[in-house]
Amino acid sequence: MSFVFYDTETTGKNKFFDQILQFGAILTDDDLNEIDRFEIRCRLDEHTVPSAGALRVTGMTIERITDPALPSHYEMICQVRDRIAAWCPTTFVGWNTIGYDEPLLQQAFYRCLHPPYLTNTNGNQRADILKLAQCVEAFASDVLTLPRDEKGKPVYGLAQLAPANGFPHLNAHDAMADVEATIFICRKIKEKAPAAWEQLLHCASKSRALAVIHDNPVYVARSYSYQGGLKEHVLTTLGNQLNGMGAVLAYDLTVDPSQLVGLDDEQLGVWLRRKTSPLRTIKPNKAPLVAGWAGQPFDGIAYATLAERAAFLASRPDLVARIIALTPGKTYDPSDHVEEQIYNGFASPSDNAAMLRFHAAPWCDRFAIAVQIQDARFRALAMRLIYSHCPESLPSEMRTERARLVAMRLLGHGCEKAPFLTLAAADEEAAKMQAEGEAAHADMLRSYREYVAQKLQQASALLAGS
Repeated sequence: MSFVFYDTETTGKNKFFDQILQFGAILTDDDLNEIDRFEIRCRLDEHTVPSAGALRVTGMTIERITDPALPSHYEMICQVRDRIAAWCPTTFVGWNTIGYDEPLLQQAFYRCLHPPYLTNTNGNQRADILKLAQCVEAFASDVLTLPRDEKGKPVYGLAQLAPANGFPHLNAHDAMADVEATIFICRKIKEKAPAAWEQLLHCASKSRALAVIHDNPVYVARSYSYQGGLKEHVLTTLGNQLNGMGAVLAYDLTVDPSQLVGLDDEQLGVWLRRKTSPLRTIKPNKAPLVAGWAGQPFDGIAYATLAERAAFLASRPDLVARIIALTPGKTYDPSDHVEEQIYNGFASPSDNAAMLRFHAAPWCDRFAIAVQIQDARFRALAMRLIYSHCPESLPSEMRTERARLVAMRLLGHGCEKAPFLTLAAADEEAAKMQAEGEAAHADMLRSYREYVAQKLQQASALLAGS
C-alpha cells in the first residue's frame, strides 16, 4: 500500500476552533519513494483569530495570512479533499498527526461540509511517526540520535530531532519541509528497526489492532510520556467500546487480579480509581503500538504467571462486568458552538446528498440548497460559508445577523469564558511577547497588533450600532 505523509500549519493549537493555513503532503510507494506531492495555503477566515505565538513558530505574518489573493479556507479544503481522495486507499502518516493534525483536518472537512473521517474509512489507514520514534528504543537503541533538553530528557520535536539525525531541516514548521523531514526519519527507522516499522503498519488498521488485543490473552502496549519515558504494559483485554467512546478496557497483568475477589462495589471502585490503577484504555482506531506477548517474562514475572492471571479474569465474567461498570468513561458537556458539535452524529443520507449539491452549485444558488439541510449543524456551517463567499445571496436580515455573529465571536460576547481565542486575549498575548523583547519578531508583532486593534474597533462599532 502507498503512504501519504502530510502536515499542517495552523492559527493555533485549539483542535476545535483554530484553522489550517497551510497543508503539505507527499504520496510515496511502499519503499517510501516519492510519487506525487501537493501543497497549498489559504487566507484567514473572518471569524478566526490567529495566535501571535503560532505565527512566530511558523514564520507567517498577518499580511501573508490575510492576502486576498490566497484561496479561502473552504477553497483550500476542497482542493485538499479532492487531491488526497484521489490517492486513496492509502495509509496516512505524519509527525504527531493522530494527536494534532488529524483532529484539525477532520474539523476542517466538517466545517466545509465534507465527510470528516476520510483518513480512516473506506480502506484507508493511519499511523503516527512520533509514536514510533518515541518507542523505537524498545526495538533498537541505536536507530535515532536523540537530542536532549536541559533536564537530560530526549527531545522529540521534529525541528530538533531531524537535524540531529542528519536532515538539513532549515525550514522547520513549514508544512512541506516537515513532511520531508518525517519521511527522512521513517527511512532510518524502516532500515534500522524493521520490526518497529512492521508493528506500526500492522496497527495502522483498526481491525488488525483489534485482532491483536482480542486474539492474544496476553499482549504488550507501548507508549511514551515526557515524565516517564518509554512505558511498556503487559495487558489482557476486559471490554470493548467503553462508555460508547470506542476505547478498549485492559488490565495490567503485573497486578494480581485475585485480590479483587471479595471486594464490594464501593471498595472495588476505590481500588480501581487509585493512582496506581491497573486499568488501561487502548484506542484501536488510533494506531496503538500493541503486539502479542508469549513465552517471555515481563518485569520479573514469569510468562506462566501472566497467563494464569489473564485466564483468571477470563473465567470470571461477573467480576469483569463489575470492573467495566465501575470504570468511568469520558463524557462531554453539550456545546452551543457548532465546531464542538462535530461528534454529535453523522449526516443523514439526505443531508449528504444536499451537501454534494451545495459543492457543485454556483454560490448564488447555494442558499436555496442550504435551507434544505435538516441537521442544524450543517445548515449553520453552510450559511457561514455563503456569508464568507457570497453574502449578497443571503436575505438582508440574515446577512446582518451573520455580521453580528462574526463580531460577537471575535469579541467573545455571549461566552462566560470563550473556548476560542478572542481579539482581546490575542492582543494580550502579543503585548506580552513584545514586552519580553523578542527583537527578531518585532515587525511581525507590530503589524499583528495593528491588525487586532483594527478588528477590535470594527467589531465593537458594529455591535454598538446594531
